[in-house]
Parts: sequence; C-alpha cells; structure tokens
Amino acid sequence: MRISLLFVIAAFSSGSVFATVPSATRKLDLKDLSIVIPADWEVLEDADTLLTARSPQEGPEDSYGENFRLKVHAMPNAMTLDKVLEIQHDDAKGEFNIRGQGKLAGSQVPVAWLAISPKDATIAGGNLTKIDYMLIHGNKLYAMHCMLESSKYDQYQPSFEAIARTIMPISTEPTSKPLFGNKTAHEEGKIVGRIVFYAMLAAIAIWGVIALFRRVGAKR
Repeated sequence: MRISLLFVIAAFSSGSVFATVPSATRKLDLKDLSIVIPADWEVLEDADTLLTARSPQEGPEDSYGENFRLKVHAMPNAMTLDKVLEIQHDDAKGEFNIRGQGKLAGSQVPVAWLAISPKDATIAGGNLTKIDYMLIHGNKLYAMHCMLESSKYDQYQPSFEAIARTIMPISTEPTSKPLFGNKTAHEEGKIVGRIVFYAMLAAIAIWGVIALFRRVGAKR
C-alpha cells in the first residue's frame, strides 16, 4: 500500500507577495512553523489540523468558502520532496486532472505543489479543485491542502500560493526511527503516499458536504 498526499506559514514586507494585496495580514506562530495569512480570512476550529482558514464571503451568491487546512504527516528519513511530488502525481493521474505542479519560486523554504480536480464532475466535490503545497522539515511532511471552486482557480490560486511562500519552520525535529519496522525507505514512502491519497478523497467529500450546507442557507 502507498501513501499519497492527494487527500485532502517568516514574514514578508508589506504583504506584497499576494496577487491581490490584502489590506492587512497577520502572522501566526504555530507549533512547528509560522505562516502569514490575509487578516480578513477566518481561522476555524479544527483539532485535526495545525491551522484551518477560510476566505471571506464575496457576496450573497457565494456558496462555497475557499479554504486551506495545514496538516503534518510523519515521513521516512530518506523521503525527498521530489519523491513526494512524484508519488502524488502518479496516484492522482488516474482519477484526477492535473491542473498544475512544480516548485514554488521565492518561498522561504523548498515547497512543491500539485493542483488536481476530479475527472468525474458528478461526484461529491466534483466542481472543486484541490491544491497541495508541501514541504519537508526534519522527518515530517507539512502539507497545506487548499480547496476552491474550479471556476475560481485563477482568482484564488495566486493567494494560496502567496500564503504558502510565507511558511517557515521554527523548530528542529530530532531524527526518528523507521516508521514501519523493517520496511525500506522506498517501501515506507509508498505506504505514506497511499495514506495521504485516501485522506485527500475524504477531505474532498467533507468539504463538498460543507458546501452543500452553505448553499441551503447555513450561516458563515
């Protein structure tokens, strides 16, 4: 079994890294890293993440809140960012369209990214695009999982990318023992990739349900 990240933030000067410069930003110091987000984004309670934040509602017709969930995953010692991106791409290409991928320029630390959308638009979350921004620090993989309506990709992708550029680890992680007994680093990498893949599917389904509730009048 493989793992795949397809499941479901060092300050910068004057917020100018954002495509549309927000009126204000705020820096959040989390357990292992810091991140800068627009001041008008809502921070949500989510025990399963380091941080969950949602964009402000654009108007009464805005039925989905674009958001990101920042999570941490244990990784094998020998896992590289290039290998993580390769696993994510390989596991996604069967059921998802690849909207883009690569390495971020101008980020505080090396960050890889992958954007996908379901090939089958009729499934729950079929109208959504997911962008994963990933970095490795110590023996942990930090992933910023962004969800947005596919029709608003060009509007929100630059803001998500700008937020991802501000990620800065603030702790040093000790070297860990192998995660899965006598498994090789390559075998461990496959296990980790598949776990993340199924987590992504669950995240798409969950946010699809949230979007449905908002469409029928749930208050933000």
